[in-house]
Amino acid sequence: MKKAIIYCRVSSKRQVEEGHGLDGQELRCNQYAKIQGYEVVKVFKEEGISGGIIDRPQIQELLAYLDKHGDGVIVIIDDIKRFARDVVGHFNLRQAIYSRGATLESPSHRFEETPEGKFIETILAGASELERNQNARQVKNRMKSRLEQGYWCFRSPPRGLIYTKVPIHGKLLVSDEPLTAIYKETIERFEKDMLNTPEQARQFTLLKYKEHNIDKPLSIHGMESILSELLYTGYIEYQPWGIPLQKGKHTGFISLETHHNVLAKLFGKKRKQIRQDYNPDFPLRGFVLCDVCGKPMTAAWCQGRSNKYPKYWCKDKECSYGSKSVPKTTIEDDFIALLDGVKLDSVKAQLILRVLSKTWGEEKESVSMLKLNAERNKHGLNEKIANLSKIISGTKDDDLLIAYETQLKEFIMQRKSVANPTPIEEYTEEEFRTASDMVFGILEEPVRVWKNPRYENKATIVQMYFPNRLSYRVNEGFRTVEIEPTIKLINSLDPSKIPFVEMPGVEPGSEKTPVIQEFSQG
Repeated sequence: MKKAIIYCRVSSKRQVEEGHGLDGQELRCNQYAKIQGYEVVKVFKEEGISGGIIDRPQIQELLAYLDKHGDGVIVIIDDIKRFARDVVGHFNLRQAIYSRGATLESPSHRFEETPEGKFIETILAGASELERNQNARQVKNRMKSRLEQGYWCFRSPPRGLIYTKVPIHGKLLVSDEPLTAIYKETIERFEKDMLNTPEQARQFTLLKYKEHNIDKPLSIHGMESILSELLYTGYIEYQPWGIPLQKGKHTGFISLETHHNVLAKLFGKKRKQIRQDYNPDFPLRGFVLCDVCGKPMTAAWCQGRSNKYPKYWCKDKECSYGSKSVPKTTIEDDFIALLDGVKLDSVKAQLILRVLSKTWGEEKESVSMLKLNAERNKHGLNEKIANLSKIISGTKDDDLLIAYETQLKEFIMQRKSVANPTPIEEYTEEEFRTASDMVFGILEEPVRVWKNPRYENKATIVQMYFPNRLSYRVNEGFRTVEIEPTIKLINSLDPSKIPFVEMPGVEPGSEKTPVIQEFSQG
């Protein structure tokens, strides 16, 4: 009988918990195998993993299995949608299976190597990808609407907060005691310099865990996440989707001021003191210098004949421009035009993003290969240890026994080092996309961030793009502007002079791919 293995997958944890999907797929595949006269020797079940992710745990185990037993094995899937929901991913996985001497079959589709068969397969894989993308768009729109209403709605809430169903609100973040009280005390102690480093904060938190019999690990990265969590203030913000800082529907347990002070301390920067008379109506006050005397310009609402008017002016009475003022709209419109002139255009953004994505993909692949090699080494060492143990049990010569036992100890030590490799922090595709969307969202649209009502955003934009304060001359505008070197370098790139690979589709990538690697290394 021909050997067969079954691959099943469901994409949501709810389907796994409710028991829908996996059992039905396995039953249908088993029935198909029985009709075809195949012997099912192994079943791989992917639980709660999206089909848009190619590097899935069970897929990797399936391929590792085929590396050893793949010749002539048939891989049975219930439907193309269960295999992959991405055209490129579908054909990459298909090729990975066939290159190991195995073939792919399904009760709902006949895989053929003819041009017509490949065309139909491409259409079905494309329809699956389209459906996944449409579903993702609908989910994103619903989540964005929920965020705009003040509700945090991402799957996993931060430590110390949990979701609960509340009448009128639906799912709402609430305190998760005693963790909430522990984190509140830790954060406030860190702000008041009673705890000075993330490691001290971690040790203090672990002591509190012990007092409450909480058995939870806590890494430095986890402690930093706790210290910097905005949701603890009762506010929400999600810049990748254009959601500005706003009061959330949930109740916080630390103040917004405490959050800002902790962030300033955590990242080693003294928070700039806001003047006592600071007015958010004049966000450029303190950042703009008079071009004539070099002193900071001030700003205020000035009384006219019948109304008040917002203006900026040089406050040095001895300056020749000391009596000349500039309307708020004029100087701030000039600044917005300045920002608009240094923004990253979409072509350059895509260029940089593709280089970054390529590099990230290579790093991720490298990590996967390290794990795979570690598993192979561990398996090989287990076989050596087992074989050597059998030899030792049947050996009576003392000299040989000593040699064998010494070698056995070496193998055991090697296995320990393989079993406990250097930890590598990995990020999901969603985390990578979220971070890159946020960064490139700012680079492409600094004006949008500037117009955000939060003062810190305005200060961040000025300091991010302009390392030194700006000089302004009445009736002439901003003078020579020094742009931050990194941003200046990115803006100086000429995409037309950089040979670059086309975005890959169903066909394999271009031979020019190494250019990306060379560019990213440069």
